[in-house]
Amino acid sequence: MNGSKRHLLTDTLGLLLDVQVTPASTTDRDAARTLLPAAKKDFRRLARVWAGGGYTGHLTALSHIRW
Repeated sequence: MNGSKRHLLTDTLGLLLDVQVTPASTTDRDAARTLLPAAKKDFRRLARVWAGGGYTGHLTALSHIRW
């Protein structure tokens, strides 16, 4: 596939916290595997994450991250 995807992490007000740009061939689940651990490191007060339907699957495996 040609192109790119943008994966955004925002707060509850919609303010941008982090952005990850990946090739279009990268699945949302695979992008979450790198975006969420980085968010945990950068935003220590982060307590809860809501994700769209495309991010299912691996998010359960990432639940070991102590938010």
